[in-house]
Amino acid sequence: MKELSITFPHIFYEPRLDHSIEFLMSNSVQNNFSTFILIEEGIDKHPKYMFISTLPNGPTAKYSLTNVLYAHKKKTDIEITTLPPEKCALNEIGPAFTLQLLSLKDGLINDKEKMYEFVLRPDMKVNRKKMYL
Repeated sequence: MKELSITFPHIFYEPRLDHSIEFLMSNSVQNNFSTFILIEEGIDKHPKYMFISTLPNGPTAKYSLTNVLYAHKKKTDIEITTLPPEKCALNEIGPAFTLQLLSLKDGLINDKEKMYEFVLRPDMKVNRKKMYL
C-alpha cells in the first residue's frame, strides 16, 4: 500500500480495519474527495483487485491486478524520493503492475441496483494478447 501511495499523487491512505465500505464512501464524500480507490488483497496479502470510483455519483471500474512487481524488489541503484518535480529525472522506479478492466458500473461500489456498462465475459478471455477497452 505504501508503494501505491507513491504512485498516485495527493493520495490519502486510510486502512479499512473494521469500517464498512459504506462508511468509507460517505466519509470520502463529506471530505470532498474526487476519487475513491479500494484495493482488495488475496489470501497471500498481495493486491488482487482495484476498484476506482468517481465521487459522488460514479462510475466505478473494477480492475484485476496482475504481474505486480514492488519497487523494493527491483534491482536498481535509484533511491525513491518525493522531490519537487523541477529536481527530478525520469527513471523507472516502480512499482509495476498490469491492469485488466473486469467491469464498469454506472454507480458507486456499494450501489447494487445500478447497471453495468461493461463486463468482461469468459469468451472475451480466449486471446490473452487482446485487451478490451
